[in-house]
Amino acid sequence: MAAVPLRICTCCPAPSMSSVVNGTKNDPSSSYDGLFLFIKAGSDAHQIGPCLHCQKIFMYMVAKGLEFSFSLVDMRKNQHKVKELSPGGKLPILAVYENGDPKLVKDGVVEIEQYLQKANLGEDRIGDPEADDLVTDVLTKFSAYIRNKDPQHDLKLKHNLYVKLEHINNYLVKTGTKFLSDDEELTLPDCALLPRLFHIVHACQGIKGVNVPAETTNLTALWEYFKRGKETKEFEVSQYDPSDVIAYWNDMRK
Repeated sequence: MAAVPLRICTCCPAPSMSSVVNGTKNDPSSSYDGLFLFIKAGSDAHQIGPCLHCQKIFMYMVAKGLEFSFSLVDMRKNQHKVKELSPGGKLPILAVYENGDPKLVKDGVVEIEQYLQKANLGEDRIGDPEADDLVTDVLTKFSAYIRNKDPQHDLKLKHNLYVKLEHINNYLVKTGTKFLSDDEELTLPDCALLPRLFHIVHACQGIKGVNVPAETTNLTALWEYFKRGKETKEFEVSQYDPSDVIAYWNDMRK
């Protein structure tokens, strides 16, 4: 895998936003210039949280080789503060700062993706449209299964999820590439799929008592892909504790 320098800063407080994010008061007089990403904090408010959209954008920006800073936002305490920067209050939020002032703010995964693509920032990591289409409903299948509380429907919903995973496995076999659209580098579809697979593996084991890889050993290409993906820089710098994944989906089942 070609080495791309990791140019992110984890130590800078978010500039020019008079709020408290993750326990650190921001400096409104900051002269920060550049990209700043706001993402959800985990249960301890000090680690990255299990937000699929936040991780997707984080991974995508790293894959593109962008230089950026980020802050972890504890939404239990600071949701109203986030709305000061973006009325929509949705995370992730990407802000472009000039001399400490946010000159442009994009919130939500779709808006941020569109901005990064149209602005031609960093390397081209859009990926194959077929691969992008392939991963779109993985979360829908998984969510239906993990949130179901009726045992009579569990087998059918799990089957639907496994069929979807088989489609992805077959695609990887067909392309013969290490990742969805490239043999060396992650692209946008990978940044969507890898976090979803991480949630599937840990939530199914922790909530349903189901070891998905063990039940789908025939999907060799998929699980080899997942193993490679977890070892990439993009995934390693954006991952979170599996216990947070389980807690998140347990909350979604209430």
